Amino acid sequence: MPYRTRMWQVYRLRGYLVTVIQQWHDPHGQPMVRVATAGEGDRLAAGMAERTFLAAAAFVAEDGVEIVEGAR
Repeated sequence: MPYRTRMWQVYRLRGYLVTVIQQWHDPHGQPMVRVATAGEGDRLAAGMAERTFLAAAAFVAEDGVEIVEGAR
């Protein structure tokens, strides 16, 4: 099953800017993602089903623009 999210892209989730930092499939083949808060400061991370993430998140980076960890 292909992913609908893209690695290292920025999304707005519940008022936070987050970056997709990991993708995997659970034992049932369901796409999963781990996201972390984007930018500097304390990092918060959470893993969830990709469809749950996409139901609550909005893509905010321009198409083709990758946000690289550590870049300013």
